[in-house]
Amino acid sequence: MQLISGIVSNNAAKVRMVLAEKGIPYETIEVPWTKANAWEPKPQILLEHNPRAEVPVLLDGDLTLWDSTVINEYLEDKYPTPALLPTDPEQRALARLWEDEGDHLQTQIVVLIQDVFLATPGTALSDRGQLAQQALQDFVERLGEQLQDKDYICNEFSLADISVFMTIAFAQTLGVAVTHTGVTAWFERMLARSAIGQEFQAIMAGVAALN
Repeated sequence: MQLISGIVSNNAAKVRMVLAEKGIPYETIEVPWTKANAWEPKPQILLEHNPRAEVPVLLDGDLTLWDSTVINEYLEDKYPTPALLPTDPEQRALARLWEDEGDHLQTQIVVLIQDVFLATPGTALSDRGQLAQQALQDFVERLGEQLQDKDYICNEFSLADISVFMTIAFAQTLGVAVTHTGVTAWFERMLARSAIGQEFQAIMAGVAALN
């Protein structure tokens, strides 16, 4: 099994975390990212295997998959232990919904990357940046409500937690204040999981090394 990945890709990180949680061995094909050129020039192997030319891409024998949600659900089906979706149909549906919420908010993360990470230090947020920051702040509050009396978003650790964790992690590094006690406790609980914590450290090291 091979994963075409990028260390600073939110979506690729989701798949790496699932592979680590399930203990699935794989080989990484790294696609570099730079501040100046983002993912360009994209390597031929990525262009050959994904018509969208995006990471991640999973190569499993003759099977080629892209889109992190599709990949993770495939891994869940093929390697059902440990389970990363609840068995209860309602909680399973909610886990998929929250997983999609994490993905949906990446559009706001992209805006803040442009306004904060790639901007000249001291540059004020644009109107779009302020709206993105507010959308993420509102999401933190909704997440806090969902986490009341729960260790994880849908009671059991699931794909939802992985997707939302990546959104919250990126949001915090881009200046979104996460002070809700339920969310901060959940975030620390996530970091305490070796698969999540180690991957998060690798991402932060990758970001720090960017040119």
